[in-house]
Amino acid sequence: MCHYCQTLADSLSIQRLNASAAACAAIAGILAFVALVAYTNEASRSRKVAEDQLEATIMPVVSLEVASGDFVVHERLKVDLQFRNVGAGPAFNVVVDTVVGRNGVTLHIEGVALMESRVSLPAKFDLIDQGQKSGLAREPSLLDYHFANNIFPDGTPLVVRCKGLSGRLYCFHHVVRCIPNVKIWTEFVRFESGEI
Repeated sequence: MCHYCQTLADSLSIQRLNASAAACAAIAGILAFVALVAYTNEASRSRKVAEDQLEATIMPVVSLEVASGDFVVHERLKVDLQFRNVGAGPAFNVVVDTVVGRNGVTLHIEGVALMESRVSLPAKFDLIDQGQKSGLAREPSLLDYHFANNIFPDGTPLVVRCKGLSGRLYCFHHVVRCIPNVKIWTEFVRFESGEI
């Protein structure tokens, strides 16, 4: 075989070899990209699990407890309103949705800026009747009267919202349980959380 033909054959072999190498490199690049995407997804999932585990250790669990003492014959039912954080973390910007009762009566609970973990705080309130706040709006005996007379009946929803240490928002749903003139307590229903 002549020298020119030998060079041409070597050149074709080299071109085939280059094409094969380029194809292999393209396949390896695609496989590396797929592996990178899979690794990124798994790392993201692991990070989310770790964040949720951390959040569980610093999560506030806040309730507004509406409670009465035990029933005593010939004594007025006395209602106590108290914020309670039984969670492991502090709660920020604790607010309660307006509690709507019967006959145009609403109960507005004053919010709390910071509530440390495992503490209870008395809740300050205003009773609003037909959109009007009277001089007795913060009077405990008026609150007692409204609960004793079923203005806030059994099943009245209480929604407490707050922010946790991580910035996550929490919403705790409760209901008031009531046996008129006998006993009042709060029952937990569910909670929701979300990112800001």
